Amino acid sequence: MNRAALASFAAIVALAPLGCSGPPTTSNADGNEQDDTEAHLAPLHDRAFYEALATHAGVTLHGQAIVVGLRGISREGVRHEVHTQKTFDDVLAVLKADGTVVELRASTHPWFTTSTAAPDVNADGQGDVGMIKPGRYHAVPRPGRLLAGQPTFHILTTQGADKLPGWRDTNHDGVYDDAERAASDAHGDMITAVLFHEGGPAAPAPIGCQVLDAVAIKTFIASVGGSGAEIDYVLADAF
Repeated sequence: MNRAALASFAAIVALAPLGCSGPPTTSNADGNEQDDTEAHLAPLHDRAFYEALATHAGVTLHGQAIVVGLRGISREGVRHEVHTQKTFDDVLAVLKADGTVVELRASTHPWFTTSTAAPDVNADGQGDVGMIKPGRYHAVPRPGRLLAGQPTFHILTTQGADKLPGWRDTNHDGVYDDAERAASDAHGDMITAVLFHEGGPAAPAPIGCQVLDAVAIKTFIASVGGSGAEIDYVLADAF
């Protein structure tokens, strides 16, 4: 998606009314299983809203599960600026094949400001963690490749490439500011090996993946159609 399309895409989310009115609750960033309170929260949006985002991004509604990520808004409906932290403060909405929607707490941003697994793009001696841009993606199953005992999905471009457009936190302050985004855009920074997987102590540190806690990941997998499902994924900024 080009810059103008992304701006229009984000505006759809930012101006949308929220259906949830409850106070914020604490996310379980340690990944320990808790009682599932998601079902007791009012919906953030109806299916028509998520379908509009998906079709705006170019996804054809085809009777299979579609996932829409909202970055910068919590499941409780609180909008926030995005920065690196160990919390599930974003939303993944699964448009199920049966016509219903499941909204889950998730993290679409990194949890760490540096990593030896990330490239050092500005040669300061520290790996520069990246965050994928809003846009349209496609995820495929990774048969037999579990993390924390749960199936995983590899997020690719719609053409099937592993390199996803993204921004890098080169000063390691946990904020992807305008200057860093502009620099990444100019450099054509790409983020690789991005997955949907469980986030928490039993899994690798999330430095770009889209992660859910130990309860939500099971609901996510069931909602998309199981561990062998292929997923159309649309990620939008909500701030």
